[in-house]
This record gives sequence, C-alpha cells and structure tokens, in this order.
Amino acid sequence: MNWNDLHSFITVAREKSISKASQKLHFTQPTLTTKLKKLEEQLGIHLLERNWEGVKLTDHGTIFLMHALRLTQEMDEIIQMINKLSQLEKDKESPQSNTSMDKLKIGVCRQVSSNILAPLFIELNKKYPLLRFEALSTYNNVILHLLEIGQIHIGITSYFDQRQGFKAIPIFQEKMVLLAPINDPEPIREDLGNVKDLLKKPFILLHPNHSYLPHRETMDRILIELLGTMPEDIQDVHTIITLKLMVSNGMGYAILPTSFLLNSVHPEPLEHSFEGLTYKVLEPENYRMINLGERIPSNTIYLVYADDAPFNFAMADIIHQISSMFSNVELEFPGTAYPH
Repeated sequence: MNWNDLHSFITVAREKSISKASQKLHFTQPTLTTKLKKLEEQLGIHLLERNWEGVKLTDHGTIFLMHALRLTQEMDEIIQMINKLSQLEKDKESPQSNTSMDKLKIGVCRQVSSNILAPLFIELNKKYPLLRFEALSTYNNVILHLLEIGQIHIGITSYFDQRQGFKAIPIFQEKMVLLAPINDPEPIREDLGNVKDLLKKPFILLHPNHSYLPHRETMDRILIELLGTMPEDIQDVHTIITLKLMVSNGMGYAILPTSFLLNSVHPEPLEHSFEGLTYKVLEPENYRMINLGERIPSNTIYLVYADDAPFNFAMADIIHQISSMFSNVELEFPGTAYPH
C-alpha cells in the first residue's frame, strides 16, 4: 500500500465513479481499477461495490475511508510543516536576514481559512506596501510552539492556554452551528423548538486527541448545556472532512464553531475593510446548517504574540489593525427551510 493508492481510493469515493475519478487523477480506467483491486487484495476486504449509478462504498470501505482521510491529511500536514520549518531556518540563517523584521510571519489555526486572510493581507499591504507577509496554516498547538521558539511573530488561534510570556487578544467571537443531515425523517427544526429530540439522534464529534482536545471539551459542555446531558450515541472522528462526510451521508448530527465552516463561505467577502468583514455562508448540498445563535456560548479566536515580540516596523499598529478587523466579523447564514 502506498499514498498514491490511498489518494486514488479517496478520489473514487468522493466522485462515486471510476470514470470521473480516473479523469481527475489522469489515469486510464483500467489502471485505476487495477490499483483499487490491488488495494483490496492487500487489505483482504472489498471496499467498493458497482451499481447502476457508478460505485458505492461497502461497510468496510466506509470505515477505511475515514482512516484513509485522516492518514493522508496528517501526512500532508507533516510534509508541509517540515518544508515550512526548513524554509524558516534558511531564512533565519540567510545573510539578508536582519532584525528589522521586513517580513511579518503569521501562524493561523487551520479552520480560519484563506477567505478571511486574503482581505486582511490586502488591507495591510495597502497600508504597509514595503512589508512582506507570510502565513502558516497549522494546528493551534504548533502555532503556540512556533511562537515560543521565535519562528513566527503573531499567531491566530482558536484557543489559548495562558502561557507565560505571551499576550492574547480576543479578536473574534464565533457562533456555533448545528450540522444536520437532510435525509432525517424527523428533522430538528430551524427554530430549535424540538431541540431535545437530539438526545435520540446519533452524534459525530471530533476525537479528543491532542490537536482537537480543546474543541471536544467545548462541544461536550455545549451539548450538556443544550440538552441537559450527553447524547447516548456518539462516534468520534479524527478530521473535519470525515465529520462533514458522515453528516452528509445521514450518519448523524454535529456541532461546530463557524470557523470550521469558513471553507463553505462565499469565495469573496461581501464587504471588507479594517472596520470588519462580512461573509455569506453558502448553502450546503448535503447537510443543513442551523445557526445556534445566542442559545449557547460563542467560541473565541485569539491573536497571540510574545511579550518580547519585535515591535519595530509598526508591529503594534499591525496588531491593532488585525484586532479591529476581526472584531467585527459577521457571517450571514442562508435561510434553509427544514423538511416537513
């Protein structure tokens, strides 16, 4: 088994067609079919079944897909992190490197997407045309570690654990969203009038591993506050992609902060300036999004920097500008009608 075979299987699962997947992967159909058969032989299980619509996952295939998504995502992140850290070390050792901070390095938690960062960098570039920006998207704990060793200047994270020598400014209060499958015969209403029915629904939550532990603790508290107790049927997953995929396939409900859904917003902000950002959340195809509004506590996005950060070259003003811009982020949700 190799990473290319895993990627081929994931593509077929997403496209639900060997023909469409082979076009995306630039393989011939026989080549892709051979790869899939080889993978099944190595695992000793059937992953796919052909039907009149194309192909569908077997039960074993569904389970394997969840793990394959997690493995490939983690490997991609490891490679990206190694490459990024190698480049940071080269920049640090470069003769052109100096203490004037001609490049501002920002670490951003993975769920705050480029849709948010793009207008921010546009505005900063207008005000500071000589300053270059570099953004690194990774896990919260990696961002805090890079801040500690001085490899980045600013971090934007979805949690902060009161580390000595750091300051954290709350810049974005994000709301929580209930993800609901569209094929539920007894759906949860948009007004949450039957919210207690969630106790009888299966729930999909992020696994409380090191990367997602703060989010899982928050979700557990929210469910207890919303329902009075934890649902009985809970399944843990390791990636956001897997969670959304399972909800899309009618396997359960989930609660996520809006920042985890920012890859589901309009490609460009409706408005953007240092006074704030306004985005319109796109209508999802395979699940409903119910804005929980003021029913439950919001989650905080922080801007974090070291006490001894190099404040030359307008660093203090940049922090102020970022804080101001994010403090007024707004998400406009579609008025999704629930099935009757």
